[in-house]
Amino acid sequence: CGSPLFPDPPMQPSEIPSPAVHPLDSNDELIRLIADVSGESETTVTRRLLDEERSIGTNVRNDLRAAGGTPHIWPDELVNFYRTTQSFLYETAVWNRAPLKLQMRDWMGRFLHRRAPGRKLRVLSFGDGLGFDSVYLAKAGHEVTYFEVADECVTFAQRVFDRNGQTVKIIRDQEQIPRDHFDVVISMDVLEHVPSPPDCVGLFSGWLRDGGWLLTHSPFFFTTWHRVTHLHSNRRYSGSTELFLSHGLHPVDGRFFWDP
Repeated sequence: CGSPLFPDPPMQPSEIPSPAVHPLDSNDELIRLIADVSGESETTVTRRLLDEERSIGTNVRNDLRAAGGTPHIWPDELVNFYRTTQSFLYETAVWNRAPLKLQMRDWMGRFLHRRAPGRKLRVLSFGDGLGFDSVYLAKAGHEVTYFEVADECVTFAQRVFDRNGQTVKIIRDQEQIPRDHFDVVISMDVLEHVPSPPDCVGLFSGWLRDGGWLLTHSPFFFTTWHRVTHLHSNRRYSGSTELFLSHGLHPVDGRFFWDP
């Protein structure tokens, strides 16, 4: 699907794997795996990936239009769209090997290594789509639980875990996520999609043990035509820490243009 967009990854300490986890490092393998999960031909998969490389969000935008959905607005029907659409296979595959996302994944690994060197942390990766953050953190030596609602993304993620030789626990029912259990909750590119970010952050806080960390990237402001499932109603949370402070979470680290 064209040349890889990510640069050669930096030298990694032995405890921190490359953020370009397999099959992000192989166009052919990525195409074959998406074709296997989606039932679409490799030719179709290649075309859709190329469309996504040229303009990220294309597949979700087209599928939402075909389903009669309205961009940036939350109807209850959007839950079923998330669960059944194949478009996120393409959008998240391209996003997960983009330079910025690779930097984010590497940042997470280095943050945890710096804050808890040598510790095997209990990590919940919430809304992890194709499972790349989960498998990366499992390769870094952590005990990882994966949660996702989209059916084909879960199938894809299980193949990713198997192909990387990693054991990751999969939870499909949110009610089964234990409270006061996790050292780390990862929520990358989730909050801008949900109808009530405060309720979601409250859940994250409840799942964390005392002293745990929430790592999140939440571009609330990014409601352009590129990202039709980012909600206009959530722009009010852009740049504000109150969303987190109100649930007992306090900023401890971050990067410019990242939420805490």
